[in-house]
Amino acid sequence: MDMRENTEMTFRDRLYGEKAQELFQPIVPKITHISSLVVNEAKEKFSIPKYIDGKHLDVRWIASDAVRACAGLLDGDINKHHISISYGFPVSIYKDAILFPQMCTRHFSDAKYDELFNILDYGCGRKNILPAGTSHESTKIDFFIYSLVWIYLHEQSHLFQCHWQFLKNASASDDGEFNYFIEDAEFSLFLQQDVSERDAWLRHCLELAADYEAANLTFQYLLFKESGVLRVKALWILIAGLTCLFHKFYGNRRDYHNGNAIGTHPDPSFRMRNIFASIMALLENEHVQRYFETGAEPDLYNNAMFHAFNVANMYMKIAHFDDNSFPEFMTRFSDRGDEFRKYTSGINILWRDLREQILRMHFGWRDVSIMPELHFVEQPA
Repeated sequence: MDMRENTEMTFRDRLYGEKAQELFQPIVPKITHISSLVVNEAKEKFSIPKYIDGKHLDVRWIASDAVRACAGLLDGDINKHHISISYGFPVSIYKDAILFPQMCTRHFSDAKYDELFNILDYGCGRKNILPAGTSHESTKIDFFIYSLVWIYLHEQSHLFQCHWQFLKNASASDDGEFNYFIEDAEFSLFLQQDVSERDAWLRHCLELAADYEAANLTFQYLLFKESGVLRVKALWILIAGLTCLFHKFYGNRRDYHNGNAIGTHPDPSFRMRNIFASIMALLENEHVQRYFETGAEPDLYNNAMFHAFNVANMYMKIAHFDDNSFPEFMTRFSDRGDEFRKYTSGINILWRDLREQILRMHFGWRDVSIMPELHFVEQPA
């Protein structure tokens, strides 16, 4: 494909077009190889030290283009765990990892975005959509790694917190599965199982708890990869990657939850908001602030996070949904209404009891990994 043809393709064509798919296919084996290396590193650092005293973890790759990840028990044995990820998951992330930084530098540099990025600027200047000290290549690599590590750690969190036991007790099921099914063509539907209201509230609590622990450990991973310094650019890329991930789960449009727990998973915008709030709370911790870049304050990291969130949402609307309207995902993320408060209250009521039980069963990395009661930090006006 020559440069002229490449620049004339829409961003959506470059994700879903027939020619793009044909050109992308030869690098899929490379992506699957890199994915195994990334997951193995996360397993060595975060899993193996905790799988002791007869516990065993088996990580499996599913030969499927579907976007799926799950965790559970092997043969119903409480000491034999598995995490399974389809190859379609990292492949879908890698496509965004390639295209996202290109859109940041080639599309968002247009003058029509000046007003927005002048407002969002957190010190890098309007023209530097990607953080200072990054390049297309480094952003692509980190975007891919951080997103995939979070997925792995989310599944691990289900195991560390023994969520299978709560579902077994609630539903008399012994399969212990936690599944993601995303419509592969458009990423527009999260295919929910039909579960009872009581079961839905339980599952929503467990998913949010797994999100929280995964975010906490991924935060630790950033420190590990950046030699003990919390780099603004690293947090920016993490938030951008997770925003793209949850926006894909959400789709372009979604029925409102009306304050109720529906299906097996919470609204993806609520999940992203919970992760966002948990990271903002970490940034206020004096112990965490010892790892800040020299002279940096929490506001610098907070503003970088909001910048990344906005950039990633615009990317998703243009590249995935071919739509320039204001993202519904962002509106739901900022929800402060009565239904949002009703839903949050419902989670907290159940979580207060569940949390105490999970603290007793948890065999992961410290109790601070267990989600506290939900208290959301509001977005700046």
